[in-house]
Amino acid sequence: MKDIFPGYYRLDESAFRMLWQKATFALDANVLLNLYRYPVAAREDLLAVLKTLSSRLLIPYQAALEYQRGRLPTIAAQRNRFGEVRKLLDDTQNQLQSGLEGLQLAKRHSSINPDRLLTGIGELFGSFLKDLDILEEHHPDVSDEDRIRKVLDEILTPRIGPAPTQAELDAIYAEGKKRYEENCPPGYENANKAKQTEPVYTVSGLRIERQYGDLLVWKQMIAAAKQQQIRHLVLVTDDDKPDWWWKVKSNGQKTIGPRPELIEEATRDGGVSLFYMYNSEQFIRFAKEYLGASVKAESIDQIGDVRRWLKASVSANAQTAELAVFEWLKRIHRSRRVLVQRTFPDYIVELEDGERLGYEVKLLGSRFPGRIIRDVLARDSSSLKRLYVVLVAVDAGSQEFAQTVIPSQNLPPNLSIVLGHLEPPSDQDEDEDDEEPVFIPDFEHPRPF
Repeated sequence: MKDIFPGYYRLDESAFRMLWQKATFALDANVLLNLYRYPVAAREDLLAVLKTLSSRLLIPYQAALEYQRGRLPTIAAQRNRFGEVRKLLDDTQNQLQSGLEGLQLAKRHSSINPDRLLTGIGELFGSFLKDLDILEEHHPDVSDEDRIRKVLDEILTPRIGPAPTQAELDAIYAEGKKRYEENCPPGYENANKAKQTEPVYTVSGLRIERQYGDLLVWKQMIAAAKQQQIRHLVLVTDDDKPDWWWKVKSNGQKTIGPRPELIEEATRDGGVSLFYMYNSEQFIRFAKEYLGASVKAESIDQIGDVRRWLKASVSANAQTAELAVFEWLKRIHRSRRVLVQRTFPDYIVELEDGERLGYEVKLLGSRFPGRIIRDVLARDSSSLKRLYVVLVAVDAGSQEFAQTVIPSQNLPPNLSIVLGHLEPPSDQDEDEDDEEPVFIPDFEHPRPF
């Protein structure tokens, strides 16, 4: 059976050793962008491993392109952290001072005097802020020379795959549309990018559809494997979504390895005899084990910490909200088909009697919920049995406010409002995988009978 269904069998120790001796390592864009997030020593250790394997690296054209497009926003985000830390310290100090003043201890307590505490905290925060200023002064900005990219240019430029033609891209888009409808990996988790800001961009005269970015990386990697007759192939990616990884819930969610469909496709279409995937933490750990690379244990831990932090941070953006609601819909509708729409509404659920339910997902932050509802009411929903406006609260304040405002809205008979929030991934053991953010509905208006 193993020869017929290779994707469902884990590699043994001899296969892993063969991979590290012979494999070509393809790098995804997120692996390169995460270099800007690591402490210096961890970054240097990972770059050293890439240099060691430079003759066996492969960079799909789309991965290199996404690195170039994401480089400056990643640098800017790292630099913005300095301002975020300052604001946090300022807010903490002000909140503490206001809280103590509210207690009116000088008037209402005979012995508690917080002045020494406030003075000490002020001095400690002041010293830290001075150090922060020095660190920020030496931290790279978007207009500074990028030493990381300079090193990557030397290592990766000869290993970047050829640019596709527009005809090749269009063929992948057509195939991708069908694959996404059938949840065929990889990339279908990115279908919502078709509705976000800049769903399409142009580079060197090529029209790139963002929702198919992962599929482009995959197809270009497989094409390179076939052309170069690569028999042993490893993809290194920090993308953790289930359209790449085979995940099973067993005392927590565990990652078994690459999706079996990907292993089968790499074998069938790329002529690859052994295919596997690593994230950056696994990649550098096993480089130390199998290649004897000089990698510090703390570098492995730090790279893993960044990976887990990126997964654990629930950013309030439309894609996160839409993906979480999508998973919620699949849970509550079970055997029913949930269709991802490129236009209004975001999702369609087909009922057994042929009727359809629509779900439009909106972030509830600074926008007044009544205005969101009015905008939705202006859209045509006549073909739907019922339309649900799913409001995802980004903080407790917006959620509490919405709970008071929504019941006062005059809604048409076929419209309901679902208000909920995102819960961050649960903590797992080191060898387990964190779950994606989960949408939790808090109430529905009008309430179902």
